[in-house]
Order: sequence, then C-alpha cells, then structure tokens
Amino acid sequence: MTLVERFIEFNDWPTSRKTALLSGLAIPAHLFANVVTDILSAQRHLIDRPLVDLIVWAWLGSIAFCFVVSFAVARRGFEGRWTAPLLILPYGFFMACLMFVFGMASTALSALYPLAILVVAVSYGPRHGVITLLYVLCMAVLLLFLQVNGRIPFAPALLDRNLDAQNDTLFALTVFYVFVQIFVVCFALVMLLLRARQLQQEKLDEAHEKLEHSNRLIRRYVPSQLAEKIIQGDHSELFKPERAKVTVFFSDIEGFTEASDHLDPEDLAALLNEYLSEMMVIAERHGATINQIVGDGIMIFFGAPQATSDKDHALRAVRMALEMQRRMVELEDVWVNRGIQKPFRARIGINTGHASVGDYGSPGRKLYSAIGVQTNLAARIQAHCDPGKVLFSHSTWALVHDDFPCTGKGELTLKGVHYPVPVYEIEIDRAPPPSAESRRTV
Repeated sequence: MTLVERFIEFNDWPTSRKTALLSGLAIPAHLFANVVTDILSAQRHLIDRPLVDLIVWAWLGSIAFCFVVSFAVARRGFEGRWTAPLLILPYGFFMACLMFVFGMASTALSALYPLAILVVAVSYGPRHGVITLLYVLCMAVLLLFLQVNGRIPFAPALLDRNLDAQNDTLFALTVFYVFVQIFVVCFALVMLLLRARQLQQEKLDEAHEKLEHSNRLIRRYVPSQLAEKIIQGDHSELFKPERAKVTVFFSDIEGFTEASDHLDPEDLAALLNEYLSEMMVIAERHGATINQIVGDGIMIFFGAPQATSDKDHALRAVRMALEMQRRMVELEDVWVNRGIQKPFRARIGINTGHASVGDYGSPGRKLYSAIGVQTNLAARIQAHCDPGKVLFSHSTWALVHDDFPCTGKGELTLKGVHYPVPVYEIEIDRAPPPSAESRRTV
C-alpha cells in the first residue's frame, strides 16, 4: 500500500487511534527539533534556555500523556472522540507559550499555528478544525492584549531584545531551521492531500464506469421499467406480488424445432438473435415489460410495474403485435436472400385480465413476472394462432375493437380452462399503420 493510500485509509480510523498516531509521531519530532535548536542556539547569552526547556519538556510531557491514554483507548477498540481535545487543548496552550516567550511576531514560529490548524482539520475533520481555529484566535488575541497593555513582558526568552543583538549566524540558522521545518511539513501535507484527492477521483471514475457497465447489464437482463427502479434504489417491498390487471402477450416461432434441424448451430443462433433483437426494439418502443425469453418464445405484458389504463395497455399491446408481424414480413425477404429456405413466422396471442405480478423465486435469484390463469390463457391462445397473425381474447377485443378491424374466430376449448373462450383476429391488411404517437414509449 502506498503512502497516499495509507493517508486516505487514515481518515477512516477511530479518533483514539488517530490521536495515538499523531501524538506518537509528535514526541520524536519535537525531541529532534529541540536537540537541533539547542545546538544551533548555543550562544546562551541570547536565549534563556532554562525557560525554553521548561516549556518544551512540559509540552512533551502533555503529548506523552495523551499518547498513553489514546493508545490504551484504541487498544480496547473504542472510538474515544474525547481524545482529540485531549491533544488539541494542551498542545495549543504550550505552543502559544513557546511563541509568547520568543515574541509572537518576531520569529518563524508564528507559522506553527496555521500548520496545527491544518493538521487538525485533515486528521479530525472540518468541525475540529474550526474549533481549533477559534481556540487559537482567542489565545492570540488574549496574549496580544496582555502584551500591548504591559501586563506580561514581551519575548522573555530573548535576553537581549535588541535587533542588532539577534544579527547572529547561529540565531539566524535557528530561526531558518524552524521555518524550513514548518514549510516542509506544510508542503508535504498539501501534496498528500492533492494526490489523495487525485487518487480518489481516479477510483471514483473507475467505480462510476463499472456502475454504468453494471446498469447496462441490468437493463439487458431485466425489464427496462424494472431496471430503472432498481437503479434508482426502488426495490424490495415495491416488487412484492400483488394483484393487477395486465394485458399479456405471448409469441412463438412456427416450426422453430424443424428449422433448427436444417441450420448449423451458429447460423441458427445468429438468426434467432437477429429476430429477438428486432422484436425487443419494438417492444421497448411501445413501453412493454419484457418478462422472459425462452428459446424462440417471448412473454411480454403491459400494466406493471408502470400502469396507465386498461385500454391503453391493450392498445399498445396490439400496436406492438402488428408492428412485429409487419417487421417479420420484411425480415422474411432478408432471410430468403441469405439462403434460408424456410424463414421464421411468428404466432402471437394476447389476453387481458387479472394476474399476480411481482418478484418470484429464491432470495438469491428472482424473476419479475405475472402469473395466473389469465397469463396461461394468453399462452394457450398463442398456440392456436395462425403463423403471421395476431389472435386475442374477448377481454382484449372489448378494449381495442373500436380502433382496429377484428374478425371473430369462434370459440376455443383450451387446456386448463373449463369454459369455451371466444377469440378474435386482427385484420392486419386493414389495420392502420403505426403512427409516431402509437409508438410513444410511456
């Protein structure tokens, strides 16, 4: 794992673990800085080292205490949100004391404040960053007020406050070292933030691309209306089986088994895929719910999961069936030119009635479907339809006969249905051509 990835992972840590890490890193860093400044500021006639050392060691002691406490809390697996102020408050206090004894505006140490605020905001979040900012501002205003009014001495750690006395190589190196240290830490932190943001954006783009790919797959295998609801998060209780009035469509290819005996498997698969692709485009255009495709058979219904009116559902089903049969005539010529001796011809059956519509299956795999006697009735009507025709029940006829020319085909005795079923056939040659409005997807 790269440093940037660890930095990103750090944001998900519990507060106590963050505090333990920050305080643990601060102790050796400040010890090293103290040693270096001791060496560089060896001329003790300029700086009151006992006073500075007292503040530094008290500072380190408070950090060490915070480390021990937060480490113990983290080991027990607690969040320990209170460990954040346990580090922020004493750290800020001793930092202000150190800055005060040198004179707040006289050295590069004043840059410690914005650095500390930045570290807090990055580590604990914007809320703690704002609290730290207000805390720092209050302390700075208080110290400035006390200094300006002479209540406390200015820069007591500087034994000689004359600027000429500070014109010393070692003193300048001390100030420069502190400045460089702060600058490098700030620069490294900003670069980490920028690289982390870039890496997260790259991962977000990759995740977005995968999500789009998954959504396309969902739309490919699930009815479009259902797919949109799933993608939007509308699922679970929404698809529990419920009673609904739907118009059910079944189609099947005449002599598909016979055709499969005369075609190579690759040619048969290509021909079937072309047929199904054409039919699916038409179904989508009419706002149908494509339920399932089993070999050459197609089951489609209107009225769920999106419903308008019974008449609209039946009209769209019949318009779709007519367009499919007309498209099949066009495809026959194409297939004959390819050398197919017996092109596909479809039988279509339609019925309108109540069915149980919703999810069916196991918790791991479900199918959104419509089941019931009326669904079976549509399948039985399709089996009695002549190739190239559209046959439907009386319930569908009652909804569409004013818009389409129909011919009564008598009554059928169907398996599983204990009463004769009157059926009707669309006069395809006399049916009105599809209009832009009739093809509108709802």
